[in-house]
Amino acid sequence: MITLDTIKVAAVQTAIKPTIHESISYTLKLCKKAARNEVDVICLPEQWLALESYNYINEQCEAMDTIISKFSRVAKDYDVYILLGGCIERIDNKNYITCPVLDTHGEIVSRQIKTHPFGAERQYFSPGSEFELFDVNGCKISIMICYDSCFPEVARVLALKGADLIFNPSRIRSEGVEPWHLYGRMRSLENRIPIVSVNVVNLPRHSGGTIIHSIEQKDGIVYPLIVAEGGSRPGIIFGEIDFKSPRDLRKARLKDRNVKVYSLLLSSNLMW
Repeated sequence: MITLDTIKVAAVQTAIKPTIHESISYTLKLCKKAARNEVDVICLPEQWLALESYNYINEQCEAMDTIISKFSRVAKDYDVYILLGGCIERIDNKNYITCPVLDTHGEIVSRQIKTHPFGAERQYFSPGSEFELFDVNGCKISIMICYDSCFPEVARVLALKGADLIFNPSRIRSEGVEPWHLYGRMRSLENRIPIVSVNVVNLPRHSGGTIIHSIEQKDGIVYPLIVAEGGSRPGIIFGEIDFKSPRDLRKARLKDRNVKVYSLLLSSNLMW
């Protein structure tokens, strides 16, 4: 296995098309374009398949075999990992928002389930209860889907499990892009970990704003760093991320935790 210090990523800021078939076709073209730039990992946004996700639940579930087959071919042909963003899958008769991960052989090597369905999503989707990690050239990668990033516990658990890089496939409305950027920036800084946040485009409701966060140290102080960011048009945002340098910074920060005072986090007997 070749182990490097950096990993090349492509965040595909795809547009939501009127039909699932059109969305698949369009997004496949963007993935192939990204793959031709010899990246290691491609990530799609959350729920990029349809305009109104709740009206298309059954259709999306039925389309998953086709989606996995088509994108598996791209992963295999271009020797790249593909994170399918946030899809709707039916598992054991329950609906979930999931992010299947395809490896360079086109096989599913991980499947992260959204742990915090947002708002009305709770009426349609069950929450996940586990966090997955997978390895790409020595970089341990994890995923938090959209609303998951609003909870600091999620990114902290991923960091404690050994993640070097977190992807945050999302479907963020235009008015929420600024706080979404802040969540990514804070999760990155407080855990000393790069985060790739990917959004969809469907103007005016969804205005992209994909952003890749990392960290850097100057004069003993750690700062958040923007590696690359996208505008409000569909496209591909590329970034080369140093995932090894933050490890010592992350180890030092996590070592300073006073876990004895965190017992309340494990209690359900709270006022909310």
